[in-house]
Amino acid sequence: MSIQVIKKCKAKLLKLVTNVKRNSFNRENIKSIIIFRYDRIGDMVISLPLCKALNQGLPQTNITMIASAANACIAETCQYVDKTVIKPQRWIRWLKVLIELRTKKYDLAIDLNHAVTPHTIFAIRLIRPRHVASPFKDGRWGVKGVDIRLFDLMPPQHPLKYARPIAETYLDIARLLNCSTDECIPYPLPNWTKSENIPDNYVILNLSGSRASMKLQEADVSAIIQQIRRLDSSLRILIPAMQKDHERLKTLYKGIPMVDVLAPSASIVPILSLIQFSKLVITPDTALVHIACAYGVPLVAVYTGDKALFAQWQPYPSSKAAVIHSNTSKGLAGYSLADLLSSIVDALNPLSYENAYVDTRLNNQYSKST
Repeated sequence: MSIQVIKKCKAKLLKLVTNVKRNSFNRENIKSIIIFRYDRIGDMVISLPLCKALNQGLPQTNITMIASAANACIAETCQYVDKTVIKPQRWIRWLKVLIELRTKKYDLAIDLNHAVTPHTIFAIRLIRPRHVASPFKDGRWGVKGVDIRLFDLMPPQHPLKYARPIAETYLDIARLLNCSTDECIPYPLPNWTKSENIPDNYVILNLSGSRASMKLQEADVSAIIQQIRRLDSSLRILIPAMQKDHERLKTLYKGIPMVDVLAPSASIVPILSLIQFSKLVITPDTALVHIACAYGVPLVAVYTGDKALFAQWQPYPSSKAAVIHSNTSKGLAGYSLADLLSSIVDALNPLSYENAYVDTRLNNQYSKST
């Protein structure tokens, strides 16, 4: 069977599964919303502005978040999410959860995937909400997202397409529902009370992202530590560690004064308050970028050279963010250590924030279009 025949068969199946009867829409009838966001921590963080907009624009509505085991803790800390349900790994248990959710008779389901995603469509079909919203979707198997009847609430594609922060793409759904999006950015994470075990003067130095290729080189990390100590010898340097790297990193940096390798945690919540009270966050492109932006903490971030992805995942807002790009699209190989160290100098000098290097070309383009 040829690829084209398989593609056509999948397209027909997709249209059949999503060929539902659409209900007339009245925003005043929306009392319950369920959002599908069962992926990574950073994805959940950038989805919170939508939750805030919906909560404030539809105050009579309860919001349920379907989360992953990894990002559920972020939803649980959000005042704009009423209930968090963790998606089970086993499909039989997931099926039972969906059947139970079906009894709730949700008025609106929101699928935050950009593309047509069969597993989310399957889940939505099982719970049978009255309405289904989605960001503008690219098609799949030759079927355009706007032609899929299941999604009866879909904003038109923005003139910049995906060349803008993803949080704004999600907020398009709130705008479609006539909910104000004012003051929904920065990301609404909770403010914490500083505990006694949090130091007074420290920076967060995160060494790696979620992929092996998203890692700062050990020689560069040593140079960063030396630079920070030269700038301010009173600064502690806190290094988050995953379980698999904890002992190695403790051994590697145990002889360096003022460097502390943090004990691994099953949840990212302990890191939230540490970032909130830090002087600076240095990290590859990972969830810590968005958490630093949420708290308005100075940030030096290292991204790949993929400018299309950067347009979506850039620090937002970026007023205190300096960005260094690698020269490859899949990893951090080839970033400029000199630029990285220079950005750290600027970030730790409070008088230099306004003059710090910030990659704002895409933000400026976005601002002019709205």
